[in-house]
Amino acid sequence: MGPAGHGHRHHAGRRHGGGRRARRGTGAAGRRRRPGRRRATGLRVPTGRARRRAGRRAGNVRSSPAPPDGGLPSGYRAYHAPEGFSLALPAGWKRLDTSPGAGGAYRVTFGADGDPRVLAVTYSEQVGADAVAVWRDDVEPRLERSDAGYDRIGGIRATTYQGHEAADMEWSADAGGSRVRTFGRGLLLGGGRGFSLRWTTPAADWSQPASREALRTFLRTFRPAPD
Repeated sequence: MGPAGHGHRHHAGRRHGGGRRARRGTGAAGRRRRPGRRRATGLRVPTGRARRRAGRRAGNVRSSPAPPDGGLPSGYRAYHAPEGFSLALPAGWKRLDTSPGAGGAYRVTFGADGDPRVLAVTYSEQVGADAVAVWRDDVEPRLERSDAGYDRIGGIRATTYQGHEAADMEWSADAGGSRVRTFGRGLLLGGGRGFSLRWTTPAADWSQPASREALRTFLRTFRPAPD
């Protein structure tokens, strides 16, 4: 879930080296609070029960998110990557960058001209067997070193996504003279294979309805590359 380079790429310009010493998570979910800092509220992601209710209303009970080709919000289109994964993207969005890594790893970054928001899809064949630990022990130390002002928001939350073990982590950092916020979901496919989706927006735009809808759509429509 953390391949193809160190840390996540910000859209707003070159990152400044943080140089901060890596912190160790505490407890099974790596929860941490800083003195004098108020814990931010975590992102609310639709539960499996809510998705099942929505499926029944449509006359078709679904145990996994809808495919990219059906039921998309207005202004979204299905995208099928040559790497094998698929998801729905807002109109006008395109591949901004593709970063290959060792052992088949890669990161594909999506966005649009004039839009400060970006989505990064990463893939690795060398991830650990615990989704929470991958964020806490592998990804987070690199973010602390590479992203100036890195600050995790809340704890790392274990979840299930499309029937796979997964975990969510949110953080903020400085990029190009402004504050950005990122939601990351990593899922384990087994055999060392894993994907992550990292959604980054300006911190001031995090709660905008369009940003919320975009994240919900990415999570609902993403399909990993087949075996």
